[in-house]
Amino acid sequence: MNPKAIEKLIKEQPFEPFQLVLSSGDRYVVRHPENCMLLKEKILIAYPGSGKREELPDDYAVLSYLHIAAAEPANGKKHKKR
Repeated sequence: MNPKAIEKLIKEQPFEPFQLVLSSGDRYVVRHPENCMLLKEKILIAYPGSGKREELPDDYAVLSYLHIAAAEPANGKKHKKR
């Protein structure tokens, strides 16, 4: 997946949480646009650790775009097509 496609999800108004699915099957949820940072070759995602749902994240992951297989809505709904 390329950074432009992820950037489009981040900038969507209103923002809808989404999850990135890796080729390994791991999933990382982006609950707020400020919880991720797009870099040239990877993305940094901040999230609550240990399954907590706190306001401030306490853990992060750095993912390579090469390993991101898909982006799906975090709430199970389909993204709007434009």
